[in-house]
This record gives sequence, C-alpha cells and structure tokens, in this order.
Amino acid sequence: MKAKKRDKNYSWTPFDMKPIITKAILVAAMLLTLVGCSWKRDRLGLMVNLWVGLHHYALDHAGWFPQNGTNSLEAIQKLFPIYSPAQELAGLSGDIEAVTRTLQRGESLNSNVSSWVYVQGLREDDGLDLAILWERRGGIAPNGRTDPTGGHAVMFISGEIKQISGEKWSAFLKNQEVLRQQAVDGRGKKGGKESGHPFVEGVKP
Repeated sequence: MKAKKRDKNYSWTPFDMKPIITKAILVAAMLLTLVGCSWKRDRLGLMVNLWVGLHHYALDHAGWFPQNGTNSLEAIQKLFPIYSPAQELAGLSGDIEAVTRTLQRGESLNSNVSSWVYVQGLREDDGLDLAILWERRGGIAPNGRTDPTGGHAVMFISGEIKQISGEKWSAFLKNQEVLRQQAVDGRGKKGGKESGHPFVEGVKP
C-alpha cells in the first residue's frame, strides 16, 4: 500500500495546532488542579503528597516510617524538609504559619499547631489496611467538605484515603489496635526486625 503524497499546495495554519492546543490546555488544567489541591489544607492532594513523602522516607530507612520515642508529631517532623514541606505537616485544620515557624526554628511540633494524628512504629510492609495518619479534628473531609457525622479523614499505608464517619470512629480505632498487634506478631514470622511497638499516644477508642 503506497503512502499518500503530501499536497504540494498544503500550507500550515494555526488551526492545524488546535488538537494539540486543546490537549495541552486539558493537561495544564489537570496540573493546576493538582497543584491547587496540594497547597490547600483541606484538600485530598495534601494527604496524597504526604503519603508520597512517608513512603520515600521508608525507602531510605529500611522500610520504616518515621519514629521518635513517645512523641509522634516529632516523629513525622523528620519528613521536613527533604520529604515533605511544612504545609503538609500542619494537617487539614492545623496552623500552617505556626508549623512553618516551628520547623524553621528547629523546635518540636505539637498538637497546638499540627492537627495530624500519626501512628509511629509502623513499616511499609506491615499491612495495607493499617491507618498511618488521620486528621485529629472531626467533621473535616479530605475533599474540603464538612462531614456532619463528625468523621475523620484517614490515610492508610496503602495510600488509600477514607472518611470514617463519626458513628464508626470508635469501632475503627479498636480495630486498628488489633491490626497493629497483628502486624507486630507477623514481623517475627517474616524474620523482620522490630524496633518498637506501633502506638498512638493520647488516643483512646
């Protein structure tokens, strides 16, 4: 089959670029949406970016997510500045400016400035259904909407992000305690090392 010869009278016009321009506009719109999400405290993009930072940290630390004794916010603070910027460590309802000042001064994060609840002592291979982080303040969904049930935005090791309703919150916390213990028990069977029991200080089912 012979290829079609190009028309000698063919001349280029801007309209020939229309399909390409249209695609470029669509891609740009998607990128702007993602960037916009990552810079807003109450957007899904912020949690996604933080999940990426946590897993990059684990890749550099033999599979372990950040740990630091008894203070889980000091543990997640280890992501700054290499793995995550200050605004991602503030939480969905935390004070970004206060978190930024705290980190720049080399001080420790606390619950007065950051609204994250972080479960330290976990590994990336402990179980995909384990929650590693959630928003302390109830009633805020990761998409920016208000949750009338008082539920919490939760991020799992798998990267999945869910809104757990207020009615199911207590049962969720109890189930997570069971899953964390199962993860610890499973490490011995896999021949893995354990540097500490996963826990969340100040959280009661």
